[in-house]
Amino acid sequence: MFEGGVTVVAWNTQGGAASPSSIAELVLATDADIVALPETDESASAEVVRLLSLEGRTMIAATTRGLDVDSRIPTSVLIDGDLGAYRLDLTAGSTPGLPSGVWRPVDGSGPTIVAAHSEPPLPGVMDQWRSGLSWIAEHCEDPDVIVAGDLNATVDHLYGLGDGPGLVGECDDAASQSGAAAAGTWPATQPTWLASPIDHVLVGSGWAVGRVRVLTSFDDAGSDHRPIVAVLDERS
Repeated sequence: MFEGGVTVVAWNTQGGAASPSSIAELVLATDADIVALPETDESASAEVVRLLSLEGRTMIAATTRGLDVDSRIPTSVLIDGDLGAYRLDLTAGSTPGLPSGVWRPVDGSGPTIVAAHSEPPLPGVMDQWRSGLSWIAEHCEDPDVIVAGDLNATVDHLYGLGDGPGLVGECDDAASQSGAAAAGTWPATQPTWLASPIDHVLVGSGWAVGRVRVLTSFDDAGSDHRPIVAVLDERS
């Protein structure tokens, strides 16, 4: 288990509509350690890493295209170099339709990181949506897990999925724990009190939730989603 606190950010960049410079600005503004970036490809995430390096920040970028390696909608993750080396668990599978990935620390000393993007609940893909949420619940069994991304679901949709005492299996919703669950992340064109809270940070029982914020300062950055930021501390 990683010793100390981490800041986790999730931001769906709407297929790259939010530029690498905006993502880098977000990382620097929040001092993020883990950033889940649905709809961000390998090229954009590599450029974010380059821009951050110019500011003295060392981040590692990784991308998954799910079980369908030709998926046109990837999911990327940025991990602070101080957290150590991480490896994509190819045996963990993915949410169907849209890609998610599970990254595990190589030496076993850090949190398990799940960057998630499940299908929206639309006609024709409802089964995929339900399967995607069930996949997320399956990965909420470890106390050290951190799930971040665009789940296309509110806490009402997530409630009771999986086995465990939390909202989702062993996981709780960071925004709910901090009193910020009513702040909507999509669409960014609507005020937070009217927008839907579908982007989440879910945490295992090994993490205590500090402050959670939905940022409106990036509403003009190009994406139709707002970033959500959660500050977590390791439970003693």
